[in-house]
Amino acid sequence: MQKFLKNTNFNKSYVKKISYRPFDNRFTYYSKNKGVVVEPRYKTMEHILEIEGNIGLVTTRLLSTNSFKHALVTSEISDKCFVSNKGSESCYLFPLYIKENQGVFKNIKKENFKKDEKDNKDIFREFINTKYSKIFTPEEIFGYIYAVLYSNTYREKFVEFLKIDYPKIIFVNNVDTFLELSKLGTNLINSHLLKDKLKLNNSIGNHTGDYNRIVEKITYKEDTKELYYNSTCCFTNVAKEVYEYEIGSYQVLKSYLKYRKGKELIINENEDEIEHLEKVIKVLSYTINVQKEIDEIIQNLKEFNE
Repeated sequence: MQKFLKNTNFNKSYVKKISYRPFDNRFTYYSKNKGVVVEPRYKTMEHILEIEGNIGLVTTRLLSTNSFKHALVTSEISDKCFVSNKGSESCYLFPLYIKENQGVFKNIKKENFKKDEKDNKDIFREFINTKYSKIFTPEEIFGYIYAVLYSNTYREKFVEFLKIDYPKIIFVNNVDTFLELSKLGTNLINSHLLKDKLKLNNSIGNHTGDYNRIVEKITYKEDTKELYYNSTCCFTNVAKEVYEYEIGSYQVLKSYLKYRKGKELIINENEDEIEHLEKVIKVLSYTINVQKEIDEIIQNLKEFNE
């Protein structure tokens, strides 16, 4: 990277935040062309970069393991290993909105739903509108999809299909059930984007310790529910299921700390990694609880048991 930047005409506007790993954003030099980013995929990433407030779903097409945990929302451009660093589990980004050029009308913002290739009809939108006799927003539909993808019932029942292709979404027949799942999924989306709209449990994941913030040895003590990253500093009241929680191929908390081994966790006016990790711990605990709520609904639905 340093060699490339020395040999290029540096442009500050190309410095972009990137979703590198789950809850671990970095900065990269994104010039749309090959360079620091080997595969820029600008035709996809432009919709995230150029539509303010846009978000997208990152997932995989193939699995090399026997479990599906490979779905996460992002509001940034994303690394191809964002949810998995296993070779066959490359990540695909699906923006919620896309921009289109229509003659003299430049950069029209449109929902990113499937069209019929022959007559350009919005077949997915027509399907949703007809099925529920109601016009849902793209955000409401995305919320429903996200809830399904975070259902452990769905993940376990359809794992053989998830191994060989993109996730297929089952749509419930009852409109009230759709809305209930959509709300849960939307809450998950907001929590995974670390938005402050939700009330999280402030009694878990709090940091304690002295001035030494260097990540040395990562140790989880199950009896006291403490996650240490050196001999004197730890995060308290961290349940085992939270410490072990995985997204894709990553054990989230361990992965974050492991990438920073030998380095000091940053605290300055622009960034506070201690506070960030405290929030991530709370979000993971919240995620586990919401997944249980989703499964309470889904496990009894005939649409998921046929």
